[in-house]
Amino acid sequence: MNDPNGKDSTGVLGVVWRVSILVAFVMATFPPWFSGMGTGLDPSWVVALNEITHRHMTFGKDIVFTYGPLGFVLVPLEHGSNLVHAVVFRLGLHVLWWISVGVLLFRVRGVAVPLLFAGALSYSGIYYDPIGWDVNMQLAGPMILTTIGYLALADLNRRTIWAVPAMVVAAGALLSKFNIGVACTGSIVVWAVIQLIRDRSRRMLGRLGLLALTYIGALGLFFRIYGGPISALGDFLRYSKEVASGYSSQMSYAGPVAEVAIFSVALGSLFIAAGAAVFLKRQYAPALLIILFPLFVLFKSAFVSHEAGHVLISCPTMVGLTAFLLPGRQSRWESWKTQGVVAVALFGCWAWYSPPSVSKVFRTSALSFERLWNLESTRAILRDTDARVKESLKLPPRILAQIGSASVDAYPWDICYVTANHLNWKPRFVIQSYVAYSPVLDRRSAEDYRGENAPQYILYSHRAISTQHPCIVDVQTRMEIYRWYDVVDQAGEILLLKRRVLPRWDKTDELGSQLITFRQRWEVPEDSHGPIILRANVRLNQAGKLSNMLYKVYPPTIRVQYQDGGVMDYRLVWQNLKSGFLVSSLPRDVNCARRFFEGGEADRVRSVTFINDQGYYVKGFHVSWYRASKSPVPPAGEVPLPVAENVSNQISRK
Repeated sequence: MNDPNGKDSTGVLGVVWRVSILVAFVMATFPPWFSGMGTGLDPSWVVALNEITHRHMTFGKDIVFTYGPLGFVLVPLEHGSNLVHAVVFRLGLHVLWWISVGVLLFRVRGVAVPLLFAGALSYSGIYYDPIGWDVNMQLAGPMILTTIGYLALADLNRRTIWAVPAMVVAAGALLSKFNIGVACTGSIVVWAVIQLIRDRSRRMLGRLGLLALTYIGALGLFFRIYGGPISALGDFLRYSKEVASGYSSQMSYAGPVAEVAIFSVALGSLFIAAGAAVFLKRQYAPALLIILFPLFVLFKSAFVSHEAGHVLISCPTMVGLTAFLLPGRQSRWESWKTQGVVAVALFGCWAWYSPPSVSKVFRTSALSFERLWNLESTRAILRDTDARVKESLKLPPRILAQIGSASVDAYPWDICYVTANHLNWKPRFVIQSYVAYSPVLDRRSAEDYRGENAPQYILYSHRAISTQHPCIVDVQTRMEIYRWYDVVDQAGEILLLKRRVLPRWDKTDELGSQLITFRQRWEVPEDSHGPIILRANVRLNQAGKLSNMLYKVYPPTIRVQYQDGGVMDYRLVWQNLKSGFLVSSLPRDVNCARRFFEGGEADRVRSVTFINDQGYYVKGFHVSWYRASKSPVPPAGEVPLPVAENVSNQISRK
């Protein structure tokens, strides 16, 4: 990667050739800017990110999600001034990307190799549309590749000043989507270590210190403007790490084995090649070391939740990262090797997912430029489109009249209804339930439903992702919903819940505990005179912990046998089981959920069996069960706020 002299045998024709490639690259990767409002799971978190920014909520204090305070930049809507801010950020990012690509093109030797270099990078910016949506819309590629590009220039030129844009982009990435920011920051750390190994002088240490201050300063500035007070930054980072750490063990799904095998072999080969390159002191060793960590992050992002969309978002960037093996002075044999790696990655991705034709790529970019040029008319079109979507989400007048200006949340995820009906949104800490897959995150959300500032109403849908049961996801939060809310109306699949004056219960009595194993049936106690709460302390074994760190593990399932003879298997949010869930009744649809809220029973459960066939969990684990009991009623008019402690905390001390 090193090219101390910074010279290349380009000449006039070489300069013209590289400038032509850069112009074509800019034209092909001119970014999309705009998206309209939608309905459903993913459109709801898009709406939420834009609502959070528009309402100036604080990340780390009020809410947390897989995206951060700059997340709206990745999925901008015509909402307040969000779209204008997003355009500025996206255009600024792409200009920085184009500059890094342009300068690096003059570090790539030969005639065909610059074209290979630009082609590999372009995959992360073109309108890549084999499944009907733009996988590069969320800017994962431009953020990572821009960061690596400036680190590469700093390494090639032996000038740390080139790394300044990398610090700013990485800080913005961390506040946009946490895992992408971690990938960028990891590369910066590796690059800094390489610089210190080369030059252990105080001058180098000082320069790296200034770069660190630039990173921290950009992080603090962006967070102060878009995320809230600086005092909340630490909590944002802590809870974002909590979200990221649970991803591999909860959001894992199976996909084509061939894809995993090919990418695993390719990634493993690059790690081995990096070790060999360092040992043999190859020129491309620093470049290989710098790209390894983001490659690993992208690999996990693609294959933990192994579906086409996740693979498509990660794959183009993985191809682009290999392009950084090309710049710099190399021997003929080294050059052929690195060209071969990039060519295999480039054409392998092309053959696998068949990107659109060149003409369509340029037409789409031209359309993006036209929409930006006519920004006001584009915004008007988006407002009209969004208005039609909002009209389809209107709640019945009687429900809107009942809610009025009172605070309301949407559970588990339909936040689109909040925006469409102009409701006073009071979100819980984790804005969509399937992300609250650890007791820490679940507890914070439960606190928002238990305290005196809890929303007065909840728009409740009895749904969960994949094959999860809606009552065994964020179990502490769900427990507080049942304790504190009653059904007061229904509109189709949505229940309107209103907050009670008193909770249904405020203490629990332990009934028993035992050690059980997977596939051992556990019977729900009969005639318990109250809801039964089951707690299970499921844990990963050593093999599971290693697999979770390097790849993923699949959650266990629970087989529920109902008293009416029905049997259902549900995917577990297994870390939350230790907090305890209501096991005596597990409603199977929204109407049963309504009966459960109104009468305390619906779809009674006879027994449950925990199932795990992968060997990544400790075989024997403790379960304990409790009965929810009503405490003496306080004097009339005295509202017990807050309740001493939530039920799950009481259980955890037993």
